[in-house]
Amino acid sequence: ALPLSLKSKYYAKNALVYTLISLGLLFTAKVIFAQEQPRTITMVPPSTDKQLDAGSTTEGKLKLINDSNTALTFTASIKDFIVEDNQGTPKILPDNTLAPKYSAAAWVAVTPSSFTIPAGKSQEISYFVQVPSDARPGGRYAAVVYEPTDIINVKGTGAGVNTQLASLFYIRVNGPIAEKANVKRFF
Repeated sequence: ALPLSLKSKYYAKNALVYTLISLGLLFTAKVIFAQEQPRTITMVPPSTDKQLDAGSTTEGKLKLINDSNTALTFTASIKDFIVEDNQGTPKILPDNTLAPKYSAAAWVAVTPSSFTIPAGKSQEISYFVQVPSDARPGGRYAAVVYEPTDIINVKGTGAGVNTQLASLFYIRVNGPIAEKANVKRFF
């Protein structure tokens, strides 16, 4: 048996732990109940590969499907992207930051650029690609970025995260390309 002074320290310590756990559970419950309904959106296709000649054009359709329980309003914009890792994870770039040698954002346009998709419905988006006549052979990259226009409101304690979705365009301009690589380190 523990002496009385050690027992009260033990119970005081455990009471503090139980109080902290209870507060943590209460906070978690508040965050869960404060959240809005989840947004479920499907893009078809998620990426598009095109091989085009300099000076040529092409067009096609993209589709967003709203599987959520509420209508969602989006704006669509064209951005450049790069891939920074070996898994092919795209990183959307701010406007005018990618070197023109790889940028295709100015070549792509979409319509409509703003739209509302009712719950359980879909929206077709038309895209147009126009390759300049002086485009050099090689790969170019662009993304159609969809952003919901509604603001996520969190009541009480919590955090809101706005979504960004993107349909990726990989455009290869036909022509002779000189590709080379150097081994920097061998181990």
